[in-house]
Amino acid sequence: MKQTGVKKYRRTAAMLAATFTALLAVSSFSFVQAEENTEISFPALEEIPFADMLKDQLDRDLNVPATYANTGVDLPASYDLRDYQLSTSVKNQDPLGTCWAFAATAAVESNYLLKTGVAPDFSEKHLAYFTKHARPEGLDQAGEGMNNNNIGSALDSGQVTNAMGTYAAWQGPVYESDVPYQDDNGGKDKDANWTVNETYRTASEAHLQNAEIFPSPANWTTGEYVYDAKAVEQIKESIYNNGAVSAFYYVYQPTSDAEKDNILKYWNEEHGCYYTTGSNSPNHVVAIIGWDDNFSKDNFSGDTKPEGNGAFLIKNSWGEDPDSYSAAHDYMHAIPNDEGGKDYGYFWISYYDESLSLPVSYEMDVITDGFDYDNIEQYDYLGITSPLSMSQSAAQAVLADNGYTGGMDESVANVFTADDYVTLAAVSLFSNQAEGSTAEIAVYLGGESGKPESGTLVSKQTATVDGNGFYTINLDQPVNLRPGDTYTIVQTVNGGSANNYLPVEIGYLLNSFEYIAVSNPGESYISCDGQWLDVSTLKPFELQTQETTMKLTLGNAMIKAYTNDRQENAADDVIAMIQNLPEITGLEQESDVVKVRDAYDALTEDLKAQVYNLNLLEAAELKITSLKDDQAAADKVSEMIENLGEITGLEQEQAVADVRAAYNSLTEEQKEKVTNLAVLEAAEQKIQALKEEQNSAETDTGLMSEPETEQATANVNSPSTGDQRNNTMIYIAVALSAALVVSIVVLRVRKEKK
Repeated sequence: MKQTGVKKYRRTAAMLAATFTALLAVSSFSFVQAEENTEISFPALEEIPFADMLKDQLDRDLNVPATYANTGVDLPASYDLRDYQLSTSVKNQDPLGTCWAFAATAAVESNYLLKTGVAPDFSEKHLAYFTKHARPEGLDQAGEGMNNNNIGSALDSGQVTNAMGTYAAWQGPVYESDVPYQDDNGGKDKDANWTVNETYRTASEAHLQNAEIFPSPANWTTGEYVYDAKAVEQIKESIYNNGAVSAFYYVYQPTSDAEKDNILKYWNEEHGCYYTTGSNSPNHVVAIIGWDDNFSKDNFSGDTKPEGNGAFLIKNSWGEDPDSYSAAHDYMHAIPNDEGGKDYGYFWISYYDESLSLPVSYEMDVITDGFDYDNIEQYDYLGITSPLSMSQSAAQAVLADNGYTGGMDESVANVFTADDYVTLAAVSLFSNQAEGSTAEIAVYLGGESGKPESGTLVSKQTATVDGNGFYTINLDQPVNLRPGDTYTIVQTVNGGSANNYLPVEIGYLLNSFEYIAVSNPGESYISCDGQWLDVSTLKPFELQTQETTMKLTLGNAMIKAYTNDRQENAADDVIAMIQNLPEITGLEQESDVVKVRDAYDALTEDLKAQVYNLNLLEAAELKITSLKDDQAAADKVSEMIENLGEITGLEQEQAVADVRAAYNSLTEEQKEKVTNLAVLEAAEQKIQALKEEQNSAETDTGLMSEPETEQATANVNSPSTGDQRNNTMIYIAVALSAALVVSIVVLRVRKEKK
């Protein structure tokens, strides 16, 4: 199986954190649609003022502009994907404002064509419909997604993250022939229903592998326009290596007949080129399919010319039929060709256009030699379809409202359960980070509920993350899983030079528009204030202003798991044998442990590497060794007790004391294995009885003890009254007489025995 790594571009990346003030500063834009003399207006940023937000927050930090370095490819001065049959035909989005879906699909088609040599025609309607319609009842995470009615205009307007999120969930692309761009009646009435059968939701002819948001050539980080030459170079490099790139820009929209001539300030018909200045909000998305460094700045109309030469070749989505362009809309529609005619559906835009922003590159996994991964496990179907899922401040607001104000840690976790024999081969990573960011990825098997890091660590690695977007990270150590195995993927993101970012879904309700995030208990966790929080337990955060109410909800961690089907093998049998070992409590279990060790030793080295719970077998073996050591120590003491023999005299007292000391030195576990402790205790009792018997005999004889005799003698020799001395002498005489009697009796007894 081929392995595809993440393309790394060394650059400072944009922070996509949206402030709540910006979120509520609603702006709208309108789109002039081809083939109609009417203006189609749609509040692109009644959803979210994405166009305004990008100027403030999506551009990379200008303080470190030199971080980008190309990969060493010598790029030509001009390049056109069409010359190499790497761009598909021009499409027509009429009558809907679905430029965002057409531009993303054009980029995906180009990458697919580059990889396969086959020109696909993928369905823009499929992408737009399943982006804008939540998952129905009966599916996991039911209700998650965007809520819209079924009329065509509900598909209008979108952002770059919409397409990225939908494709990342393996929802599309599908062929145009399966889901044609038409209403349910076969026409193109924007007020009719434009539905797609739910069976197509998870269909896909290719799988999104990486989608990166590049820095914008029109950089507004400082509040003023700055041309970013390195961003231009990065777009060119991506086109050369990866195919077409989608991008935002501003379309001038006349609102009256008197304003129609103003378009000539921006559009040059002769050269087919377009250039705008000023802080206009981008309102249209197109595909960039080439460039010309020498395209003269003098080709552009208006009194204000670009700063320098150079232009990108744009593939628009307003059709390629000259008759489709009315007199009112005959701009950004054609470029001159070498035959003296025009190529309709294309135009040039200056590198220096002050609205050119949010370029996105798509890299697909194609099926020509089999997909890289057979299965995807996920909870985050909303994902970055919601633009706020790329926001750090939104997550902070929800956590703070739930009482967690000490600050977010950098870790998130998803818990999955395998339903077959599979190999965990890769995980997804959503990044909103700057240069120097890293993502530590750890996989744990088993563990306690609610404790993501309590299982057995089976895979761990660190990935460098220099960009914004969606990436697939292949595991250095793939993990074989068995049916029923619970596994947890933990991602810890270090923000480098930017603020840390938690990749979690952000659902929100703004007026009547909503992105819905659904999380269930035990699926996703966030590390906050040093503890793991189940996101399903966090209540939404409501921000109330005089004009509107915004409701923010945390959804699942944006971590997907990619697995490959596999056959059960001998390693699985050993894994099961290890898992089935009970707690080792006695040496009678040694044979079971030896049996498992023998099975493991019989595996090949490759299969041994798949036994992820070998540590449990080794722990069981250590326990057996410990039990043996305990038994040996206990047996030694038991032997000492046995060797005491019958206790007959006080001369054995020291031997008994030595055995007691040896017993007391044992551990509690070892003491339990001394089976003849009662013998030692009986010996100790016998010694005690002998002592008591001796003391009793001495008391019964009435004899003075040696100390008493010494004291009596001292009394005789010490000064005293006459009466005291007489009394003492009498006492000594009586005692000596009694002693003499006893001695005579003893001698007589011994003589009789003889």
